[in-house]
This record gives sequence, C-alpha cells and structure tokens, in this order.
Amino acid sequence: MTGRSIITRRAAVQAVATLAALSLLALIAPPLRADVRPSGDVTPVTLGSANQFGGTVTGTIIVGGTDQQIGGTATGTLVIDIPTDTDPLISDDGVIGGNIFGLGQATIVELNSEWSVKNSLTVGSEGQGILQVQAGARVISSAGTQLPTNGTPNNDSGYDLWFGRYSGSQGFGLVDGFASLLLSGNASIGHDGFGRVDVTNGGRFVTRATASIGTVVGTRNGEQQFGDGYVLVDGQASRWTIGLVQSSNPSSTFTDDGLDGRLYVGREGHGVLSVSNQGIVRVERDVFVGGEGSAISGPEASGQVTVTGANSQLQILGNLHVGSEDGNSGGQLEIGAQGLVRADGKDPTQGGFIGTRVGRTGFVNMSGGMIVTPNLENFGVLRGAGTVDVPTLLTNNGDIRNAASVANEREQLLFRGPVTNTTTGIIESIGGEMEFQAPVTNDGLIFGKDAIFRFKDDLLPLAGAGRMKLDNTIVEVTSNIPIPIQALTLEPSKSQILGSVSLGGLDVTLGNTFSQLAVTGDANVGGTLNIALGSGYTPQIGDSFEILDAASRTGVFSTLLGTAGPGGFWNVTYTPTSVFLNFGTTASPIFASDFNGDGMVNAADLAVWQTHLGMMPATAADGDANGDGKVDGADFAIWQQQNGSHFPVVPAAGAVPEPSACLLALTALAAFRRKRSS
Repeated sequence: MTGRSIITRRAAVQAVATLAALSLLALIAPPLRADVRPSGDVTPVTLGSANQFGGTVTGTIIVGGTDQQIGGTATGTLVIDIPTDTDPLISDDGVIGGNIFGLGQATIVELNSEWSVKNSLTVGSEGQGILQVQAGARVISSAGTQLPTNGTPNNDSGYDLWFGRYSGSQGFGLVDGFASLLLSGNASIGHDGFGRVDVTNGGRFVTRATASIGTVVGTRNGEQQFGDGYVLVDGQASRWTIGLVQSSNPSSTFTDDGLDGRLYVGREGHGVLSVSNQGIVRVERDVFVGGEGSAISGPEASGQVTVTGANSQLQILGNLHVGSEDGNSGGQLEIGAQGLVRADGKDPTQGGFIGTRVGRTGFVNMSGGMIVTPNLENFGVLRGAGTVDVPTLLTNNGDIRNAASVANEREQLLFRGPVTNTTTGIIESIGGEMEFQAPVTNDGLIFGKDAIFRFKDDLLPLAGAGRMKLDNTIVEVTSNIPIPIQALTLEPSKSQILGSVSLGGLDVTLGNTFSQLAVTGDANVGGTLNIALGSGYTPQIGDSFEILDAASRTGVFSTLLGTAGPGGFWNVTYTPTSVFLNFGTTASPIFASDFNGDGMVNAADLAVWQTHLGMMPATAADGDANGDGKVDGADFAIWQQQNGSHFPVVPAAGAVPEPSACLLALTALAAFRRKRSS
C-alpha cells in the first residue's frame, strides 16, 4: 500500500468521524428558536425582548391596526415560537387587525408553543386579521379556569373568540397539523363581518359551549350588518369539537364540564360548514342550519352544511334542525360521497322531540352519503341518492324525491326504517329508484315516472288511503300479501307491479297510447274505474284496450265513470287474467250486479242470477258479477251489497213497489241451496 493510499484512507476515516461528531452535537444542542418576535405595527412595543421565553403581558396584544402605527404603517406581524420547557405567552386580550386600516398576522408555530388569552381574542376587529396555528402549537381563549357561563351568548356579547367581528372586517384562521389546537369558550365566525377558519391535516378546533357561523344581520349605528362565516374541517384526524360530554368509557375519569355545546350555521347571517376527507365535527347538543329554531329566526338567515368523503362525519348528540319551521330562514344539508350525518336526539330540552327536523325552507340533498337519526320529520325537501336510516319513523309532510341525472344514471335512495307519507306529503321519483325496507303508510301521493319503487317489507309493505300515480314505472313487492292501493292513476304508458295488488279504484287514459298495468301476481280490482280520453283521440265503435293484465284477476269495478262517448259507450269486459275496455253501441251495466243493464240493481237482476245459477262459462248478462266466468254464490253476495243502487230517477205516478229486498234474498238463497243439492 502506498503512502498516498494510507493518507487518503486516514482522511476518509477522519471525515466520517467528523460527521458523526457533528451529528451527535446536533442531537445535543437545542435548535435555534424565533421565540416571540413582533414586527411592524404591534403593541406593546416591548413584547419581543420582554417575553422571549413567554410570560404574562398586562393588557391587550394588538397586531396590525393599533393607534400607534409603528413605523408609519398599520401592518404588523407576530411570530410565537416558544420552547416547550418555558412558559406560554399570556395576555388579557388579543386583537389581530384592529382598526379599519389594520392588517395583522399572528403565527404560532411548533409543538406546544402557546398563546393564551384570558378574556377574548378577536381576529379581524375592524380591519383584516390572520391567525395561523401550526405544527402542534396552541392558542387558548377564555379556557382553563375561566369557563364561559352556561347558555347561549347573544348576538353582541358572550363570545370570547371572534373572526370578522365588526362590519367590513375580515378574519381568517388556520389550524394546521398534528396537535395544533384552537380552544375557546364561545366562538363566532363571521360575526358582523366575514370570518373563515380552516382546520386541516389533523388540526383541532375546540369550542367549549356555543359556536356560531354567520351570526348577525341587521342595521346598527346606521350601517347594514351582515355576518358571513365559513368553516372547513378537512383531512384525516382534523376535528372540530363543540361542547364536551362525559366519556362513555366506564374506566375513564373524564367528567362533564356542565356546558351545553350547540352549533348555529347561519344564525342570522350566512354560514357555511364543510367537512371533507375524513374530517369530523362533533356537537354535544343541537345543530341549527339556517336560523335558530322556529321561535327566533329571521328571513335573512341562511345556512349550508356539506359532509362529503368516506369517513367524513357530522356527529350530533342532540337534534338537527335544517331550515326554520316557520319558513323564515333557509337551511341546506348536503351529504355526499359516503359522508355521514348522525343526529342521536339526546337533548331533552327540545320539547321531547328526538332526531332531525327539516323545516319548510329546509333542503336535504343526498349524493351518495348517509343520514342516521331516530326520527325524521320533513316539511321541506329530501332528495337524491344515498341511505336514510331512521329506525323509529320518518314522517313526510313535504317532498321526498329523486331522479335520473344528466348522464342518465339513476339516483338510488334507500330507506331503512318505516315511512309515513302524510296527506300533505309527496314521494316522487322521475327516472330514479327508491327502496323501502320497512312498512310505508301512504296517505298522500306516491308518483313515479320512468322510475322503480321497491317495497321490501315481508309483512305489509304498503298501507294507507293515499294515491299512487305511475307512468312507465315498476313497483316491486316482495311480500306475499297484495299491496293495497286505494286509488291508482295510470298515465298513458305501461307500468308494472312485480307482486300482487288490491286496487280500490283506477284512473286510465285511452288513446293512441293508453294506460296499461301488468301484474305478475294476483290483481284484485274494485271501486271506481275512471276513463279519460287522450288528446286528439276520438273513440270508434269496436275500439278495445287491455288496461290490466295479471297472472290472475279477481273482483270487479263497482262503478264506471266517463262511459259516454260520441255514438257509443265504454264497456268493461273481465277475463280470469285481464280487464278490457271496449267501445260499443250499447252500454254495459254501471253496477256489477246490474245484469239486465237498466241502471238499477233490483229484483229483475236477482231473477237473472236465479235463472243462470251454476252456468259455466257465463257473462255479466248471465249473472256473473265478479267476472270469474261462472254464476254462483259469490255473485249473489255482490247483488246483496249493491241491491237498491241506481241512478237518480223520478218514479212514475202510480208505480207499484217491488217486493222487499229481504224477502227476495231469502227466496233466492233457498233457490241457491236447492240448486246446489240437486
């Protein structure tokens, strides 16, 4: 080995040793810190040198917009980067962006670096303020031993954290990164001015009692006030907690702090809350989206909440109110892309109601998400695609709807609990799909156009005295029990019922395109059959329409309306599987047991039945009232029910009354028994 090689090798070893020593020194030596560093328009002027390692400042720290305007400017910045082993920076109050010309920015950075404000912190008082809490730092306002009083602060006082406090101001907040924390008692974001807070990348925003986004509207001191607020909670582990509740873990020592956390989104002004990408907002009591309940809400109040993305959640231990019940303020809830909104209804102060209320001006739009709540009362609109999990009862007094999108993709809306559609309620689908996995009571209207309705309850999936209107729509029934439809309207198209049905009445339209109903099971018909003619259609003698086709058909329509036509009459023909409407020169009986077609059910019709008793095959003219192709006791029972029915007529003078119905019935029954025994 040459001398040069030895020297080169020694140099390499020395270089490695030097690097190792420098690395060890870097581990031992404390990092350089910015500590407390003010610049520009900041008061007090002694803040930096006097509080390098934290400590208490008497009075208010103002950043940008002070009366002093140091350096001839209203712009100031404050950086707080205090070592973990020293004290936090403490002041009585804090203002960032003080006067109208003020522009201030405060940045609190690095793990456990802290600014604590005893009374209140205002970001954007009259000017523009920016608060940045990053990389594990903390900003605490009126917390610790100074808990806010229980109850809801009014619109002018009671808050200790403000973003955009006065008219024309702007306040911006950023809480970013793991362990970064913004803690307050009562927070108003967008009070009289504009406020925005972003909680991102695992940051935490904690409000001990009341939070309001878009708080105030009105005229004050001759100026129009309008609060406009926005809060974003975005990213995994990003979290906004409003109110603290007792831990459900039996081994936990955490106790309730006695405060009731509530969230107002658009209390009187305009508020927006957006939760995305696994962000979580957790509220101890109620959430009001648009206004603050039916008793106190203004026409200007407007709130919007959006929860979107897998594992993004709005968790409400109390009740959820979307839009005011008096219709004065608007609320909108968007649940998309596997987002979850959950309202447990554990707030006994709300008149005993448990769950979610959608007011008359409320709008809930589902676009792939889920809402979970014990009860849901809808007076507004609930629409879209997703899952509505309401185990106790969903009461619809407004509008539930979905549709096909522009790309012709069906919106699919799933209901996991029982649904009651009241007399004012409408359930409608235009090109969409709805599935009901629990019983539905329909006292209003169910309307489908190019739609699919699935009723999946195994017992009685559909009940009620409401109407159903179908236009090229499929109704699927999994129960073996026929679904009762009190009144069914068929548009001029072909609709289907996959299962069995019992009809209490049917409206059809005839023409070049006409109403058709296909039933895969049994169709029991009854009530009134109403006939309408399509635009431009004039019936001709011999026209025939099959309006019902079923695997089996039972029953007949008791009344036929709309029978008269130019030069003819509509007649009903029944087969074991179908119902036909035929246009002819003579009218068929209006009543099923009017066998002689004179418009009255009386002894003459009973005589027809007696004459043809036991006949097979048979028609209505032979005494077949139920259309099953034979004359038997079932037809006699229908005659009994309809006996005495007739069109209003003026009796002729000296008319001889017919024998009593009771005597005729007994005679007929005896004849029926003789016929069966012979």
